[in-house]
Amino acid sequence: MSKRCSLLSLLLAGSALLSGCGGSDSSTSFAGMVVAPASNTAQGGQSTTFKVVVPSAGGNVDLPKVNGLTGFITFAPGAIEGTQLTLTLSTTPPPGHRGDGFFYLLFNTSKPLELSLLKELRITEAAAVNTRVAAREVRPRAIAGDAELYNAQLYSYAGGATDYLETLSGNYNQAGSHASFTQSPSRVLNPDNAYLIEGNAVQQDTIPVTITNNSGISPAYITIVGQNPIKLPSGKDDPNFYHVTADGKMQAYAGDDRTSYNPLNRQVGWTDRYNIPLGAGKTTLNLPPVFAARMYVTLGRKMQIQINDYIPPPPPALTPVPAPRFLAAQPNLWGTDADDPNYRTLCDWLEFDYKVNVDTNTAGIGINKSEVDQFGFGIQFTLEGVTNGKQRRGTKDGAREAIFSTLQADPDFQKLIVAGPAKGKKEDGTEFDINLPVRASAPVHAVENLALNRPFPQYPNLAVDYFDQYLTDVYARYLGEQLKCYTSAFGIWYGQSNGNNQLVFTCVDANGVPRDGFDKIHVRKPSTAEAFEPTPLITSGGITYQPVPNGPFVPVPQPQAGDRVPGPGDDPKLFTKFAAGEIISAMSAAMNRTTLLHEPLLTRDYVNHPADLTLFYKKDATTPRINVYAKTIHDNALLSDDAPGPPASNGGGAAYAFGFDDNSNQSSFVAEIQKPTGLEVVIPKFTP
Repeated sequence: MSKRCSLLSLLLAGSALLSGCGGSDSSTSFAGMVVAPASNTAQGGQSTTFKVVVPSAGGNVDLPKVNGLTGFITFAPGAIEGTQLTLTLSTTPPPGHRGDGFFYLLFNTSKPLELSLLKELRITEAAAVNTRVAAREVRPRAIAGDAELYNAQLYSYAGGATDYLETLSGNYNQAGSHASFTQSPSRVLNPDNAYLIEGNAVQQDTIPVTITNNSGISPAYITIVGQNPIKLPSGKDDPNFYHVTADGKMQAYAGDDRTSYNPLNRQVGWTDRYNIPLGAGKTTLNLPPVFAARMYVTLGRKMQIQINDYIPPPPPALTPVPAPRFLAAQPNLWGTDADDPNYRTLCDWLEFDYKVNVDTNTAGIGINKSEVDQFGFGIQFTLEGVTNGKQRRGTKDGAREAIFSTLQADPDFQKLIVAGPAKGKKEDGTEFDINLPVRASAPVHAVENLALNRPFPQYPNLAVDYFDQYLTDVYARYLGEQLKCYTSAFGIWYGQSNGNNQLVFTCVDANGVPRDGFDKIHVRKPSTAEAFEPTPLITSGGITYQPVPNGPFVPVPQPQAGDRVPGPGDDPKLFTKFAAGEIISAMSAAMNRTTLLHEPLLTRDYVNHPADLTLFYKKDATTPRINVYAKTIHDNALLSDDAPGPPASNGGGAAYAFGFDDNSNQSSFVAEIQKPTGLEVVIPKFTP
């Protein structure tokens, strides 16, 4: 998409866009006017701050050239007679504001002004002083790809600090070659306050990221991989895999990037070219939009990313041959593939999505540190944004040593540890040992290793029947007692064992009376591995229902993308698969936290029906075996409001120690849905 004309047109009410490109024609007569400069500060021969008389009858005001920018403002009729705006227009943020916009308009008003009267603001890059160079569009800080969605943030500004008010969203107008922004709610701008408008191209925004390596281990690297959130011109999702470069660009995987190959299969290879070196202090970069993404941090040597050839099926006759592309495979960092080139690399990661939020039409990010598969070392991260301020999550200082010490002291869970030495490799090719344990695998992978007869200590192990007696006791308890499950929006369900190793869930009203028309959901007793991670329970048909009265029982289907979510008044049959998903989610959390013999509760509605946090991982005569891995991870995690640690919780701080750890808001996930302004990542110090 070409943008040869004015890039920005800020339409604050729902009026039609002006046609044409660039700034307004100097020969046009204007109902308003620019008055004497408000200050003597000059740049390029022009004042940086100026005043605009707002025409009460409406009209256009041409802006002078300041800070290399020019343009015009269009006002609707209705302003109070004599209203003046004092404005500063710049490409850099004002003092105290940390922004990454491509223009900033700081202003105040002499009299109350309805924001909707400011119909349109169009900005162009001004020609240099005393030259005949044509005005150019104001270019955003660009990344790969053209932006098709834009926004602007409105802030109040006082004492060098900004307070976010709202986001003005819009879309690129291809015919007019400018972006338009609309502002729906009415807002009065008061003369006792200053305001700031920051313009952004959402899909060209980047988040400033600062990474600090305090581990004491070098060399160190980050590798950021994921997929492109911008759809292809055809409207389809981009199927390619990308890595982020040091200068903040998205770069697609390429077969030529491979630096080594599988000796038995040349269609499989690895590359270490996607690593970004981390210096001894702080390393900064700009993070472009990327989703289904991971930020790997490796200590001692580079991450190897696997790239596999994608061989498309033969096309039908007379159709184009599909373009070649490459598939990515996640590094196996949980101890189930000792042949993976990263097996003895010290590594951990953050998972995130950074893309346009479909509900708000603004760029948003969701991010967490995951220990679902393994724990390598501590990472602390702080997400900053205009709606939620600063949110800090991750592991405590000294967490790595405490976690490995606790696991080593447990005769069952000590086998999760992949013993050292870890391996390092300097830039000059010199290899060296790092005399530290490499990682701790998650219990589900250790159970998998033992089930497949993979030998310990090369592969982490955990008894395949570790939770079997606990699960037998759970299903026996609910032969004569109801297990209550509160879903988020799909009803209340009571479960009871039927004597055939199944919990049968029935939808009930608030008084516990069964509701007509709803299917009963049967959940087979899980194995130990399925208690740690319920995916095999789901895929093996362990969750069944009877769609036809007196007919066969069949697996409950999983919700698919595009399925309409049922609500009040809908056919009860529509609720089955959504309710089943939440029942299994809540069961997984309860099994990992071993609460089911202490409290007859499953919940996704943890606001109205909160779980008792003091019962999480409670080890006693009733539950002599707990998930020591998950408890230890949480005990060494930073606290949150929902994961406050003892004495209010036996679950410790906020962490993602298993797949459904977001139940009761116990995970490390944080989000900024309006406009993330910064991400700070710290690798804490390693201690002996």
